[in-house]
Amino acid sequence: MDYSMRDPLLSKRPPIIPIFKKRYSIMKPLTRACLFTAVAALSACKIEIETPVEGSVTTLSGAIDCAATEVCTVDVVDIFFAETFVAEPEQGFIFKSWKQKERGFCGGATTPCQLVTAGFAGNEALTNLLNNPDEIFYLEPVFAVDRRTDAISLNEERTLNGFGNSWELDFYRNTAYGCGLSGNYSFLVVEPASNPGAEKPLWVYLHGGGTGYFDESGGYQSINNNANAWNHEETMDDLVDNQLLAKTLNQNMQLKDSTLTRRVQEGYRLLIVSMCDHDLYSGLGTPYPNNTDNPAAEVNGLQATMAAVEYTVANYATTHVIAHGTSAGSVGAHSLATAFAAEGTFLTAAVADSYIATPRIEPIFEAFSGVDGYPFSATFDLQGAVDKIGFYIDLEKQAYPEARIAQGFDDVPMLFIGGDLDQFCAGNLPAIPEAVAEDLGNCNYVFDGLRQAVAAQPDSPHQVALIEGRGHTPTNNSDSETQDVVDDFIQAVLETSPPHPFAD
Repeated sequence: MDYSMRDPLLSKRPPIIPIFKKRYSIMKPLTRACLFTAVAALSACKIEIETPVEGSVTTLSGAIDCAATEVCTVDVVDIFFAETFVAEPEQGFIFKSWKQKERGFCGGATTPCQLVTAGFAGNEALTNLLNNPDEIFYLEPVFAVDRRTDAISLNEERTLNGFGNSWELDFYRNTAYGCGLSGNYSFLVVEPASNPGAEKPLWVYLHGGGTGYFDESGGYQSINNNANAWNHEETMDDLVDNQLLAKTLNQNMQLKDSTLTRRVQEGYRLLIVSMCDHDLYSGLGTPYPNNTDNPAAEVNGLQATMAAVEYTVANYATTHVIAHGTSAGSVGAHSLATAFAAEGTFLTAAVADSYIATPRIEPIFEAFSGVDGYPFSATFDLQGAVDKIGFYIDLEKQAYPEARIAQGFDDVPMLFIGGDLDQFCAGNLPAIPEAVAEDLGNCNYVFDGLRQAVAAQPDSPHQVALIEGRGHTPTNNSDSETQDVVDDFIQAVLETSPPHPFAD
């Protein structure tokens, strides 16, 4: 058994854009009128602007442009400094506030941040601060995913006998978010009927189904030519039969040793979230391109998923929150964890099984699109999916896993797991030249960027495990060795006594 988390670090590094640093020196002429309108009195000769991947910071004067992932230092060289800083979110995000932190300017404010040095003249103590290069103050925006929980309602309740217990099934619909073609986003909460409402850890499951998009002719392109299967509402029967039971029972209707089975047996509460925009659970409320059958549609997967998590935590007593995604849901688990983290809410952990958005998938796609045994047809265009889903799979945005980790993201421990024979990374096909050059198979090549990014971070909480001889979504299969890797990861996280992610 080969666990890639234990493999040595290879010498070749992935194509990751690092965090950039800029320095500005701002001097205002004496003729400029400077009014003391600062939200906070400026008392330092340096302002350090730290921009997250979700947006940028500019000034109304145009003198400063601090792009996403940059750290920009503004040198304040005289007492005539006056700038208004504006937070600019990426498409699909909103500006929430300026971050509250020690020595942070405008913390908690939701408007542009005005900073001026007027009034310092003649004040020796303050001018000494301006002249001290060790005095540094900070400005950092917080960007958020806009979502709604007010349109969520309980639509159906059932009792299910199984797993040696009786289980309550609560089916919810969120009418704030329509599906690509029909219906609304939905989710299912599963908990023991013997002790309903008891405080429990929450396991958030995001299922697979690939992705798809409408091309310019109105035709639908998807993996395995799967038509529009994931653009309609998932009913309670769908979530129960196709997800809960299918992921915990084998063909003989006997319990299988899957990740979901183990969580149910351990007493977790399950939250199973639908996907009905075919968007990898990552849509941000942007228009659904070329959807002539539903021209007003938006792509809302991440908004609906975050809303489902927030609603469940608010209405069911919860300790820890762990996200688990398989295939399409693997991308969604990463999106969910990083989107909450951007707002200062840190999930306990995330398990991403089998598919990752990474630059290393592109040469795989180029080599095998339309080839028998590879799920993407020759007519599928990766850019079509990017145009639809946007930020979280647009590699230029530096939001994919190894880029995040290289930027220092360690707020949510993540396990990236898969099988080295997975067809989605062409593990069943001959190695491409890029993989051969690194003496790797195709799937090891795809995951190796992640492995290197994790290994390069001291004391990283993240793990990468590519299981030898396994195919797609091994956490859904009856495979005790895969489940042991998941269990060991979860146990290691819980041993750190992480706080409640949504505690006040």
